[in-house]
Amino acid sequence: MLAQGGSPTGIAAAREGVAALKSFAWLVVLLAALGLIAGYLLGGPANGAKYRVWVTAQALGTNGSVTDLGISTPDGPQAADFLGDGIIKRLEASTGHDYDYLTEKLELDQPPNGGPNPPIALIANAGSDAEAKALLGAWLTAVHEARLRYVSGVVARGERKLRKSFALAAKRGEPATEKAIVDLLARAQALRGTLSVDYSILRSPRLVAATAVSRPRSAAIGAGVGLIAGLALALLLSLLGGRLRTAEGIEAALGIEVLADLSSVGRIPSAEHARERLRALGDGRPPGALLLVPCGSVAPEAIAKLSDALGEGVEARVAGEVGEAGLLAKLEQADAWAVVASPGAARRAEAVALSAELGGIGKAPAGLLLA
Repeated sequence: MLAQGGSPTGIAAAREGVAALKSFAWLVVLLAALGLIAGYLLGGPANGAKYRVWVTAQALGTNGSVTDLGISTPDGPQAADFLGDGIIKRLEASTGHDYDYLTEKLELDQPPNGGPNPPIALIANAGSDAEAKALLGAWLTAVHEARLRYVSGVVARGERKLRKSFALAAKRGEPATEKAIVDLLARAQALRGTLSVDYSILRSPRLVAATAVSRPRSAAIGAGVGLIAGLALALLLSLLGGRLRTAEGIEAALGIEVLADLSSVGRIPSAEHARERLRALGDGRPPGALLLVPCGSVAPEAIAKLSDALGEGVEARVAGEVGEAGLLAKLEQADAWAVVASPGAARRAEAVALSAELGGIGKAPAGLLLA
């Protein structure tokens, strides 16, 4: 009985994989070369320029004059406030760029551990130094205008509250309170002209050094990616094709031990091993004829080569193809029979079909001949 054909495993699978890689070596080399070229071309300095400025955000409560006036002071601006919709609208009007362009070219950065009021980096990038610097300048102007308007509104609300308190004090007839409120209002008027926005620039705008990637390193990375992709694609193509390229692969797929490997000079088992095995099957005498069942395509000259290798007294001839009428009966009556295959010319599906066809024969095959 034949073992059911299947996928080669273990050492057989490993050798099949190596053989497949050798067969598709051109593909692996091609993809590695393409990766190397692409990596080299994409390497080097990044295009464009970036300008960055660091600002620090402070709450209005840090201004003693504001606190003395009794004005409610909200928290300082957050990083997201510097790219809020109000800022973008101002930039659209001042630069002529649309929303998508601005959100792509402007970015924020903030150290994760910068204390209660960590500095915020405003970064603008464009195609050239001048464009990046101009865009950052427009951004700072928009931020300044928006924040100054916001802070002025806070002071204005404080002044309105003081005026209400003044009117209430006058109604109650409290001249001392009225005098104190008038003094506060005068200080508020004086403060309005000198009050800075609730952020300050830590460092003037500076050019950010372009990130550079070494061309040799980039080329090496590209070649490595191409090599991995080539190896994976070669194995995939081999798996999809199902071609058996090694003696171990054919042997594992058919479930038949190799009787002789004559596919190349000096391979083991040799033709002498096959003759000894055939003599053992014939009680010391070689069979008069050895019927061969091909697995996949086998060239006629390969059959003649096998017959010559087995020597005089053993006639090796093809019994028939899989599915041929009367094939099983011929094999049952033969003195001995074997399967013949050529590495690289047999497919796993053919081996499975052959195993299924010959599985019901009571007489075991002499073995597998590789030509």
